[in-house]
Amino acid sequence: MVIITLSYHICRKEQQRTSTWSGGTTTEVAIYPPDAVYSKRNFAWRISTATVEVEQSTFSPLPGIWRLTMVTEGEMLLRHEGYHQAVLKPYEQDSYSGEWTTQSFGKVKDFNLMLTEGNKGELQALFIDEHPQSMLLGPYLTVEQLSPIFEAFYCVDGTIDFSVDGGTAEKLYAGDMLLLSGIDSRQQLRVQLSSVDKQKSSVIQATLFASS
Repeated sequence: MVIITLSYHICRKEQQRTSTWSGGTTTEVAIYPPDAVYSKRNFAWRISTATVEVEQSTFSPLPGIWRLTMVTEGEMLLRHEGYHQAVLKPYEQDSYSGEWTTQSFGKVKDFNLMLTEGNKGELQALFIDEHPQSMLLGPYLTVEQLSPIFEAFYCVDGTIDFSVDGGTAEKLYAGDMLLLSGIDSRQQLRVQLSSVDKQKSSVIQATLFASS
């Protein structure tokens, strides 16, 4: 019998790696497996944020990678040559193949999820106020029982308290992300989020399924 143990890790903003690219800056928030290297493309999934500082840019080709992009500030047009185009306002998203020729128009900040072949993921935006918001996660009946499952909660702005199944609350500040791992596909978890400063906080939830 394989025992799956639930755990969490907070990826603090000050611990994240920021690098520059032709259109601005990008920050790697988390990558799986933890010892994967983005440049080697040996990851299952990668979460990052970016600041686009030019009006127009062309994305680097990423064969074999599926991408999800959610804008957090500003407005962006993504144009995928020979496919579709999407105008994204804050907390709207688009998904597309890294093999496509993609151009972006507009100066924005965005949240990005990359998935290599065989891995799946989805994003949604949550808006949290001072009233505790309770959510049920799972069970994940459509995935293989032993597939690694992750839930990530990235704090875009403000400060939030976050707890799992009534446990000790952890504070997440803007730029921090809490990553839940070791989730059993048959398991149901209750998470609670509330804004600390009595103003609305924006959170991006990423649900991730890594191939076994």
